[in-house]
Amino acid sequence: MQLSKDLSEILRRADIVEIARRLGLKLGRNEGGFTRALCPFHEDRDPSLALYSEPGNPHYFCFACGASGGLIDLVEKQRHTTRGEGVRWLAEVVGVDLPKGRVDGDAVDAAGVTRFTDWLDKHNDQALMAAFAHRRGLSVETFASAGARAVDMGRLKPNQLTPGDRSAYERAGVLIRRRDTLVPVVNGPQIVFPLGSYPAAFLFRTAGPDVSGAGKRTRYRFSKGFRKAETLFGLDEARLRISGGGDPDGLFVVEGVMDVLRLRELGMTAVAVLGASVSANQAAQIQAAATSGDKVVPIHLFLDADEAGRRATASAIRALFESEDLAPVDVVEADQPGDPDELLRGLDPISARTQLAAWTYSVLAALTRQ
Repeated sequence: MQLSKDLSEILRRADIVEIARRLGLKLGRNEGGFTRALCPFHEDRDPSLALYSEPGNPHYFCFACGASGGLIDLVEKQRHTTRGEGVRWLAEVVGVDLPKGRVDGDAVDAAGVTRFTDWLDKHNDQALMAAFAHRRGLSVETFASAGARAVDMGRLKPNQLTPGDRSAYERAGVLIRRRDTLVPVVNGPQIVFPLGSYPAAFLFRTAGPDVSGAGKRTRYRFSKGFRKAETLFGLDEARLRISGGGDPDGLFVVEGVMDVLRLRELGMTAVAVLGASVSANQAAQIQAAATSGDKVVPIHLFLDADEAGRRATASAIRALFESEDLAPVDVVEADQPGDPDELLRGLDPISARTQLAAWTYSVLAALTRQ
């Protein structure tokens, strides 16, 4: 559609730093990969909002309160306008002529993401989150650092939504059609993680006790239309730590969200590829993150210790070495089955680092072991 092309051109031309200045945000220093600003979504005294000037994907993320979104989200919230009005204002600023009439359809699909995020905030169940965090052996603060909310998706009743919200939620992928009836993509208690920045998606992890013998794939669902090959969970946090002076532990690459949170609670930096494969796009983002600071940090491939994980490791090594940026790469392979979350549970930071060092091999040694 023409509006989709126009929106892409708006985002390609827009400079989020200049737009933020026009919106009245107080800018801070440039960190290399992003520019800091005082966050308008909480009482911010030390600039904690990161403005990313990624071509075609300008977005923001607050490392204090977790607020995140695309450039149009920022315009809509700061100007207190509708989505369409925000798009039109941006178009005028960057010099893109839009067709007359309402701006909706494909051009405002992200409105559903914003509305659903508001619904999550309204129904966030702190007791459910605390219980889940306790079972997983993690702190509530670690989940909060990832923007996670705990909700009962059974409370999302399509027939109780306005027609506009139903349409927006469907475009955001959180409502799907089954036999011409709109239903939530998942039901029951869930831990919901935001994924990406613009456009955004959601990962749903069942918040109930794990059922013995159940496969991991039954525990997780993504919002409809999610593009896994283009997304790394935890990337913004990793960039912040690395660009802020490097991370002595390096950048761990893992499969799942819980693996990232386990390493984060232990004081380490990690991103998740959200599956048992690493795409060329993800490999390029991983290398770019590892080389984003003044000091290049090593990349540690720490995929699940099973046959699928070993195949994925071999594939990931090839993808990482085909990237333009080249940070050093090694492989972490445990001597027992399990994923990083399970293998490191119960260890303190010092013991975890000692164990990881014992499991670390050079790329050549790791490939030979296979």
